[in-house]
Amino acid sequence: LYEMYGGGPPLPRMVLPNENNEANISGLVEGFVSVEDECVEIVSPEIQKTTDIDTQSPVEIPHTIRVVTHPWVLHCQICDPQQPYRRGDAGPMSIRIMATSDQPLWRLFSEIVVRLPISHSKARDAQGEGRARLWKFDFVYGKAPSATGRYGPWSLLCKNRQTEIPITAPLSEKYEERWQTYADQHSVESIGLSDGMRIMYEFAIVNKDGSFSWPREAAAKATRLSRIADEDAAFRCFLRGVDTEGKPLTVPILKKLVDAMDTSGRWYQAVIINTSTKTTLSEDLARDAVDSKPDTKLTDGNNGADSAFMENTFVHVHFNDHAGDHEEWIDVKSDRIAVAGRFTADSVQNTESDADGDDSPNESKSRTGANKKKDGGDSTVHDSNGNALCLFPSYGACGLHNLGNTCYANSGWQCMSYLPLLRSYLLSGQFKISGDLNKDNPLGTGGRLLEEFSDLLRLMWSGKYGSRAPQKFRNFIGKCRPQYSGADQQDAQELLNDMIDMLHEDGNRVRKKPYVEALEDKWVERTNLPRVGHEAWRRFLRRNRSAISDLAMGQVYNRVTCPVCNHSSKNFDPFNMLSLPFPTVAEVI
Repeated sequence: LYEMYGGGPPLPRMVLPNENNEANISGLVEGFVSVEDECVEIVSPEIQKTTDIDTQSPVEIPHTIRVVTHPWVLHCQICDPQQPYRRGDAGPMSIRIMATSDQPLWRLFSEIVVRLPISHSKARDAQGEGRARLWKFDFVYGKAPSATGRYGPWSLLCKNRQTEIPITAPLSEKYEERWQTYADQHSVESIGLSDGMRIMYEFAIVNKDGSFSWPREAAAKATRLSRIADEDAAFRCFLRGVDTEGKPLTVPILKKLVDAMDTSGRWYQAVIINTSTKTTLSEDLARDAVDSKPDTKLTDGNNGADSAFMENTFVHVHFNDHAGDHEEWIDVKSDRIAVAGRFTADSVQNTESDADGDDSPNESKSRTGANKKKDGGDSTVHDSNGNALCLFPSYGACGLHNLGNTCYANSGWQCMSYLPLLRSYLLSGQFKISGDLNKDNPLGTGGRLLEEFSDLLRLMWSGKYGSRAPQKFRNFIGKCRPQYSGADQQDAQELLNDMIDMLHEDGNRVRKKPYVEALEDKWVERTNLPRVGHEAWRRFLRRNRSAISDLAMGQVYNRVTCPVCNHSSKNFDPFNMLSLPFPTVAEVI
């Protein structure tokens, strides 16, 4: 009745075994519970019909069970993968569940699984199983949520955990153990639920590669990227001196705090000290002119008062790196200037939860409260998670912990971290906005390595940590290349070669690679060498176009001569790494 009418006082239909009576009740009237059952409905025994309804005896409840007269009522809704942020009840996709405070959480989860069957075609794997987890709504009886994040007022019940559920597979006893592991011995009250609270039942979607993705995480990531794109578009308009509608601004842009990258590839907090409307200044000159101050028409920042309004094309920024003369002219369209706090230390608080892969954004992580860990006479500042804090902010002075014999991997990742243009490309996240992220390339990792390495660099260059354990990134590398999953020593050059190759394929702009024929020997013989090299590189770019190919790839000229017939074969081979020998003392002299 409570489900039918959707309101009113809850009916006292929930019964539990009486803990004080362990007698055998197998001989009771059919319809009553057994000792093994904990949550069932009372089925009234058949009463002999009489002509006078007042003479009927009331239903008696055996002493072996107890009735919960005021159970908790939890409102549970299933997460719609098409609308993961749908508010309120979703019709047949929402139910009300009665529970008690001491009821095991896994039993509540099992009732949800049975009462909310999943019929989505992409929710099961080859074995007919799916993945699911529970969320709770931190808004109870008019109380505002304690914190909000990228998931809004929702937070995970069992953080960083999920469990298998049967979709088309038969329900068996093995799921009881899995659900108990998922609940981690929690009860309904100990996990943080209370009477009247809303919970959400989310199931994962199977990807093409067989992995699972969560709809709420995908929606949160898409929302974040959309918000960043809108913020960048408004920021570019602000640098040009106009609003989003193209009208001149009435507020000055001088002394505006921004994030800017200098020619060495480092991000700093900077201040706009001047603007230019000259259009003849090339972008390359504006990028490289650190100390140059061209003869430009300078604006006073109050563009709305100028009748002959011209948009800004360059801004003159002063880097806040404690150097008085560190200034540059930067094009307003360049990726080297961004919103304040995007790539400097202030942005760590907004990006830590995404990079670490934490599933609970509403749980405040007090990482600012540092404690001193003393080992012998050494004193190092650590945060609440045991990560050493950085004493040189904004300079990438972040070491990587050795996870076994992973010094070869740490050295390779540090080398790639100090490639300025590659680091800027990954930290800016332009591969997501520009569409370079290639998730359909069978030669890559579905774009995940590009995202994971970008998250690792974001932590290393956040200016907050002095050391970090790259456990998550190392585990993912081990899945992509099993030879790096163990604790054995490997070759750093081989790791770098594999990393560059996978990053290139994940960011390859060529979605469908065409067939490209090799150069003919006769044409190579009668054509001059620069023309041959240009044609070989053009054919290589027909199948390989990415930021990695622009920054870290080239081609080497090879000439092979047969010692018998003296026939020579000339060709150009692409490479992403060159091995250079260390010179001896005699060679240096």
